[in-house]
Amino acid sequence: RVSIGPVGAIEVDKAYQQELLEEWKAQRRREDAARPESIRPALRYLNFLGAGGGGGGAGGGDGGRAGDEADPSAVAPYVRIALGDLDGLTVEGLQAELTRAGPEFDMSAVVELNKLQTNKLREVLKDYALVSRPSPKATEVLFRPTFCRFLIDSGLVGQGAATGGEAQPGLLYHRAVRFFDALVPRNSTDGVPEAPTFATIDQCVAVISQLLGQSRLPGQAAWAKFEQGLSRAQEVVQSLLKVRAGRLKEHMRRLDADDPSATDPDEPRFELFGSLGAPPKAFEGSLSDWHLGLSGWMELIKEQSLPESIAERCDLGFAVDNYLRDMVIEPGCLHVCLKFGKVFEDLFSAYFDGERLKYTLTPEGDVSLTHVSHMSFASFFRFCVDFSIFPSLCAFHGAWFAYAGADCAEELGSLESP
Repeated sequence: RVSIGPVGAIEVDKAYQQELLEEWKAQRRREDAARPESIRPALRYLNFLGAGGGGGGAGGGDGGRAGDEADPSAVAPYVRIALGDLDGLTVEGLQAELTRAGPEFDMSAVVELNKLQTNKLREVLKDYALVSRPSPKATEVLFRPTFCRFLIDSGLVGQGAATGGEAQPGLLYHRAVRFFDALVPRNSTDGVPEAPTFATIDQCVAVISQLLGQSRLPGQAAWAKFEQGLSRAQEVVQSLLKVRAGRLKEHMRRLDADDPSATDPDEPRFELFGSLGAPPKAFEGSLSDWHLGLSGWMELIKEQSLPESIAERCDLGFAVDNYLRDMVIEPGCLHVCLKFGKVFEDLFSAYFDGERLKYTLTPEGDVSLTHVSHMSFASFFRFCVDFSIFPSLCAFHGAWFAYAGADCAEELGSLESP
């Protein structure tokens, strides 16, 4: 039976997309099968990438075979995504990459900080720990995304020019983060492997001392230059703290305006017991159990309605929002954006459905207008449906929050302020 209307259109569209995918996969498998024999051992070295698909992976029906029997053509699509090209791929090169160790701390190459310098650095790091964290009680440690944000804001690594100054000579962003990662195994995560990686404030100070020691500048000159960036980072985090305080004040003001009767703590209790005083027929417990549950529920509501609890939730929401934004600037995310930037640009070019005006001030003092491509939420959601992001990875509200929370990296300006 063939459906008609919108449902039938979606089914036909899905069938056409699946047909295209199968055609592209078959073409890739034919190309990979014709690869030189020198590349096939290296692909077989990575045969675990093609295992587990059961015929549904990018490699097709042979992707589920394991061990030496795995078809190298099932692995090739994954390797091509990571490396861009299969030419020159060898087993020796893969083994050298896998055995490359992370950086080790060299205590002879650190910059010794005096007490005043250490205290200033600790205070700034503590403020960063307050404004960016994934949990309410982790205020004395820095998580990996937060430390990445500090490195960039302070100009300690190669992105320092974005903060208004020059970065420390000889300090690479990804290497600085690897020093941070070297400390992570020493910290307890209570046996939770998925727990975010973090380091204590003192450990972060040690990492920064090590990074300053690796600068091509002399010790005190390196600190003097870093101190300028540290002051800029302090201004940034102080601004965030002011925003946090303003949001909390506004939240409490709205709460008082929406619920003027909140001054009477017993009024919600009377309303709850009045509407739910008698248990439903499906309840198997006694009347005493029902009243005990209502009392516990009411106490929990009362506890969560206290100003301290409201302030804690508002503070955590602000910190988690900053933490998620900081995750975007981790080296891995930046690597993906740089490596697949052309793919994202092509996808955007295929899905954008509108334009915005950008106001630019010319050297002559005139204001020029240019059209900038824009993607509406409707078009973005269409992209999510086409690539099975919805509903496979997120619900509708998740897609909306991601779209609404995106920051535009290109300022459009206005006629009054181009």
